[in-house]
Amino acid sequence: MIPKDCKRLAEVDFPIAVVSRHAAREKSIRHGHPSTLHLWWARRPLAACRAMLMALLLPDPCHPACPEQFKQKARQLLPQTLGPLERGDAALRPDPEVELIAMRVAQDYERSQGRTVYDVHDKDLGYDLTSIDLHSGELRLIEVKGIGRETGAVLLTPNERRVAEDRRDCYWLYVVTNCKAQPQLQPPIRDPARFPWQEITKVEHYCLDVQDIREGG
Repeated sequence: MIPKDCKRLAEVDFPIAVVSRHAAREKSIRHGHPSTLHLWWARRPLAACRAMLMALLLPDPCHPACPEQFKQKARQLLPQTLGPLERGDAALRPDPEVELIAMRVAQDYERSQGRTVYDVHDKDLGYDLTSIDLHSGELRLIEVKGIGRETGAVLLTPNERRVAEDRRDCYWLYVVTNCKAQPQLQPPIRDPARFPWQEITKVEHYCLDVQDIREGG
């Protein structure tokens, strides 16, 4: 049982920005969602409702009255439920070797397609390669992302995202996976800004329960 004097998560911390992004993404779903069955005159954002209900039910793990059993269980489950972006996955950290391999694969692909490619990654333009088809005049501004494993996630910097939004007609995203073993170029993506990118925010505070200090002292 959770003591009555133990504060709930909703009283001390509620990730409004994260919940808002999930609610916005849920609203944009066009197929396979209950809200698409018919017109809901009093529709409520389900993601926000679920999040608030959970925040009202769960205790604040930093509160002195929070049961130790809950804190231990939370420590076990959080690594399994959080995605790679929340975990700070090592695959998201810059790896010069992986980036170099990804750039080489992307340039080789462009040349194999008969296009002339230029490496501009050090000019801070918001993309890594400029590729031109001298016959058709097609221009590609290519942002290259490398992943050491067979799967993972990629990040865009604010500058890359801005340029992707401004140059939707010619901005491309090339993702090369498995760079540590057998590099594989995934299907090139034109106009990557159309995807639901998640905003990544910096951690501002860390919490440590006084009881943990006493037990570990």
